[in-house]
Amino acid sequence: MKKSLLIASVIGALYSPSLAMAGAMPEDEVRIMSPLEKALVEIQSKETIVKTTDVPVSIVPEKSKIQEEEIVVVEEVASVPEMRQVHTQPNTSFLGLSVGLYSVSDRDELATAFNIEWQPGVTLLGKLKPMFGAMITTDGSAYGYGGLGLPLALTEKFTVTPSVAVGLYNQGGGIDLDQSIAYRLGTEFSWALKDDSKIGLNAHVLTNGESLNSDDRTEVISLTYTKPLQSFTK
Repeated sequence: MKKSLLIASVIGALYSPSLAMAGAMPEDEVRIMSPLEKALVEIQSKETIVKTTDVPVSIVPEKSKIQEEEIVVVEEVASVPEMRQVHTQPNTSFLGLSVGLYSVSDRDELATAFNIEWQPGVTLLGKLKPMFGAMITTDGSAYGYGGLGLPLALTEKFTVTPSVAVGLYNQGGGIDLDQSIAYRLGTEFSWALKDDSKIGLNAHVLTNGESLNSDDRTEVISLTYTKPLQSFTK
């Protein structure tokens, strides 16, 4: 019996601080957790740590592809100014044949003039068309030239082409211009046909450049027929 009382007194001494503390605190603030609850709290704490530290693979940035590719530096080539451009225009090279009157204002020197002209399929400055040609008359006068024309389409069919040219002139039995270099100024009026050929009327003045007086010039008025060069090869 004494042995039992001794054991009871030891056990009471061991639990007395906890019981005293429990008695000193309010009932609603003291809660003794069971072993199962403690285990659940530890599991939740571990999950929280994993969620805050584990970064999904999908949001990890991949190695930049730019670093794997060779960077090529391309020097930008300055574009050619519009004023220096030469545009090739396919199917627009023309060959023209003309027949008309030479020295129209002077009946004593009146003669028949024949002219051949080539217009290559290019334009200068976006609009100007080069032209090269030669003229010969029945009284022995001759003229070879090169120049520029400016086609102006007034309608779908009707075109006016003012032009200027310079070349070598041989008097023969015609008008004396006092020099070999002569300038040609004039205009052609043309009408387009279905096969892209053109018929027209042109009027030009040949002058030595000193003036437009009758002593320094002569005139040529002709009917002309112009046909695309490509049509001759079909």
